[in-house]
Amino acid sequence: MRKILLSVLAVLVMSGMSFASSFELSGLGVSVKGVISGSDTNIDVKFDEMFNDFWSSVGGSKFGGTNHVKPSAMAFGIDVFYETNKLFDLGEKNLFGVKIGYEGVNEGENTVYYGIPTIVGSFSNNTTYYDGYEYYAKTSGFIIPISAYYKKDVSSKFKYFAGFGFDIINAKLAVTSYDIGGSETFVNYVSESGGMVKTAIQEKEYSALVISPKVNFGIEWRFMKYAGLFLDAGFNLAGKAVFKDTVQNGDDLYRDFSGFKMGMGINIYPF
Repeated sequence: MRKILLSVLAVLVMSGMSFASSFELSGLGVSVKGVISGSDTNIDVKFDEMFNDFWSSVGGSKFGGTNHVKPSAMAFGIDVFYETNKLFDLGEKNLFGVKIGYEGVNEGENTVYYGIPTIVGSFSNNTTYYDGYEYYAKTSGFIIPISAYYKKDVSSKFKYFAGFGFDIINAKLAVTSYDIGGSETFVNYVSESGGMVKTAIQEKEYSALVISPKVNFGIEWRFMKYAGLFLDAGFNLAGKAVFKDTVQNGDDLYRDFSGFKMGMGINIYPF
C-alpha cells in the first residue's frame, strides 16, 4: 500500500508540473503537518471483562491484572497538493485545490493476564508455582487522506478554506498469547529468587480497511512567497475499523477513528 501511495504522489507532482503552463497553477507543493485526533476502542473493555470473569469465578489464591496504554493523540503526516484559480471561474485570487497524503497511526496497547498460583510451604516462607495466561494486543496502521477544497482570499497574507473528501484507513491489530509459568521463592515475604516466566504460544495479526468520509475547514497565513502556516479542523464519519473473527462470542474488537480531527503545519510552495 505504501508503494502505491508513493507512486500516486509521484504521478501527482509530475502531472502538476506538466499541466502548469496550460492550467496556470497558482500553487503546487507539499504540506508537513501534525494531526491531533482521538480514537476509540473496545479492546480495553473486552480485556477487563476477561479478567473480571476469571476473578469472580475462582476462589482462593489467584493472580492477574490489566494494563491499557492509550495511543498518543498527536501523529504526523505529509500531503502533496496543487491549486489553481483557472477552474470554476473562482476569480483571480480564490483557489480550487486537491491533495493526497500519508498520516501515521499511533500505537495502542492492551494487556490482560491471570492465573492460579500453587504455594508450597508457609505463607511467609514458600515456593510459589505459577500457572496462567497473558494476552497482549497492539493496534497500529496508517491513513491516506484525500480531499478537494476551496480556498478564499481574505487579504494579501490570509486565506480560509473548506473542503471534503475521505480517509482510507488501514488499521492493524496484533494479538500475542503467552503461557505463564515459572516459580518464585519467598523468605519472610521477600522474593529471593525466580519469578513468572512468559512463553509466547500464539501470534495472530488482523487488518481492517475503512473509507471514512470527512469535511474540514481552516485558515492559512501566507507569511512568505514559498511558505504558509495553516490550521484546520475536520470531522470524520463511519471510521470504525472492525477486526473480524477476533471474538468467538460477542462483538469483534475494533478501533474507531470517527470524530473530530485538527491539523497544523506548513505548506511549502516550491513551484
